[in-house]
Amino acid sequence: MKKFKNLLLGTVMVCSFAMLTACGKTPEVTEDDVMDGLEEEGIITKEMDEDSYSVEIGETDLNDEEDKATVEVTLTRTEGYMKYTTDYELKFKLNADKDGWKYRDGKYEKGETKEELAKGITDEDAKNKLDSSWNSVYVEDADKSFYFGSDIKEYNITDTETDLEEKKSVVTFEATVESGYCTYNIVYDVTFVYDYSWSIKEIKTTDCETEYIDGYEDEIDADTVISDLKGATADIYCMGQYIRFSETEEFTLDVKDSRREDYYTYIDGEFSLKYKGEVVKGTITVEYHFNDDDKEWQLYDIDDYEVTSYDTVLAGTWTGTHTENGATYTVVIDGTDYLENGSMKAKVTIVASAGTFEYDATAYYYPEYQEYSINHETWVTEPENSWEYDTSFYGKIEDGKLVESWGDATFTKSE
Repeated sequence: MKKFKNLLLGTVMVCSFAMLTACGKTPEVTEDDVMDGLEEEGIITKEMDEDSYSVEIGETDLNDEEDKATVEVTLTRTEGYMKYTTDYELKFKLNADKDGWKYRDGKYEKGETKEELAKGITDEDAKNKLDSSWNSVYVEDADKSFYFGSDIKEYNITDTETDLEEKKSVVTFEATVESGYCTYNIVYDVTFVYDYSWSIKEIKTTDCETEYIDGYEDEIDADTVISDLKGATADIYCMGQYIRFSETEEFTLDVKDSRREDYYTYIDGEFSLKYKGEVVKGTITVEYHFNDDDKEWQLYDIDDYEVTSYDTVLAGTWTGTHTENGATYTVVIDGTDYLENGSMKAKVTIVASAGTFEYDATAYYYPEYQEYSINHETWVTEPENSWEYDTSFYGKIEDGKLVESWGDATFTKSE
């Protein structure tokens, strides 16, 4: 027989003499009487799991004159995660022998049913929800999200807090995620809310400990970068050619910033190199990749670089005379105004009998061959017969002078 949570039979009443066979009491409405009534109406059935419902008997109202009784009954049923509570009033009549009660078929009243969440989400359902959906947990230490079922394959539930009134469960999980170069020990809370079924409202990391494998936390200093660049076939384009770091006479690097992103480290710095007597300065970003097998950082690539200035023999003010027209040419080459195509900005001033004229130019220097070229770009002040004046020069640097190869101009550098 179903176990009752509480049995409160109404006030025992003294039976009237009309109901006495001897001077006795009116019999009580028993638990079996109530259960028979509930079963007769199909409110509960013998097939129902006894753990899925409970019956609480309240007050009993006796009507002595009509040999009737009304019993208050509360039925609580649990289906899945929900609990349904309904109040009933069952009506009974004394049997012919007046020694027991018989339920009066169809004589009951039903109140409203109250719906409540019965329990929090189970561990099994919580894990299934995480694995079956495209859910992830963000880990700030890694600056990335890990997905359940793929990145996070094994995890344990350590705590569950449920607010039945709010229909909410907060489940605490612990997981270990291996990411090649490190292991993340993550603690995170998953908030589940119930609305006909459980769904995930929020996933939040509450704690994370990172354990790196040997070698990952090693710093990459300037000396290491210089050695690696010289040991590789790395080069940069400047002075009209590709220059390998391994062929430089001097090479220094001042590291300004270092950024580590997963398997990559980006190092920003300012460099200065000397090649065949010429000094080139600029900025560079070098990229390193972490090798899991060797457990070390290895040079991957030059991510970006920019030449910002030349300290070159070609930079400066040069003056020469064209003997055919008697004009004096002054060439000013700015080694700090370096262009991406490997040239430097220059300005050429011509002092002739017809006046003073000026044009912008670009200058190239090829230290490997000790050669130079100066090429006209745009007239600033143009002479009437511009064709009479040289707008390009090409030659070699000999004994500290610019000697034109196909003309007679020789330029001497001003101190």
